[in-house]
Amino acid sequence: MIRYLVVLSLMAGCSSTKSPKQVETPVRPSTETKVATWHGLPVMPGLPPTLTTLKFGMDRSLMTGKFAGLLTEKGVVLSPKSTAKAKLSADGTLRYLLVNVNVNEAEFTKKWSNGEPRLIDNRNRAQVWYLPQRSVQIQLKTQPKGVQLTYVPVTPIKRLVGIANDAGNTFASLIGKPISASKQLFIRMEPSTDKRSFLAWASPLVDETVSLKAHLRHDQGTQELFAIDLFLKDDEKGTLKKRLETVVQKNWLPAAAKDTYEKNGVTLRFGHIQRLSRRKRANYPFTLHLTKRP
Repeated sequence: MIRYLVVLSLMAGCSSTKSPKQVETPVRPSTETKVATWHGLPVMPGLPPTLTTLKFGMDRSLMTGKFAGLLTEKGVVLSPKSTAKAKLSADGTLRYLLVNVNVNEAEFTKKWSNGEPRLIDNRNRAQVWYLPQRSVQIQLKTQPKGVQLTYVPVTPIKRLVGIANDAGNTFASLIGKPISASKQLFIRMEPSTDKRSFLAWASPLVDETVSLKAHLRHDQGTQELFAIDLFLKDDEKGTLKKRLETVVQKNWLPAAAKDTYEKNGVTLRFGHIQRLSRRKRANYPFTLHLTKRP
């Protein structure tokens, strides 16, 4: 709330017998305004105004009050033409938010006009919008009765191939830290069968819906993380790898070995997964390795 301080002054020469003139503080209108909506959604791409405090990755046990309806079959009614439902991961945490809007794609994209056509999972074309402040991508899919919006939390490219820093907001920053620190960037972690490493999952990359998989290796004595192996998917042209290499070459220093870079005590290396068949496919896997420099 804005606080106003009104200072009253009496002019020199006024008679002491006269009462000072009262100055009224003007009543200013409230600066708080309601968010303009359209079928329960903001007029610009974003989360439904009634669900802005929803956090992806939150446990279903925390989805109470106004969020409880997201777990029901019918979902939460946002407007006469729209509903919202939660899509949970296997561990019971919020993975996606699904919003169904009973308007056709042409009408919807006319309202949200700044979307981009992208290829999702290297398979399906969709109109998308990206919310950088939330690291969320909205993917549109046409349905028999209108459209469905899938709100997908994503792993930013800077987190994937950014250099190690004090903020700890990149995967490289986890190298040399206790394995427990990895929980801040991975949404799920499970010990491997040999108990000597962890399998981990992070939010999908942009234009994907499948979680980013990783293998975390740590010292059994000190519990220090010394290696992260990330498993990525590309198209036939190697579009993703080329994009990552462009970012890496601007921030990392090239090492002697091919496809290898170094910076701040961490080595980054691109790896190749041998194809078992020459048959054309939607995804071509490759790897990204982050290790502690000797």
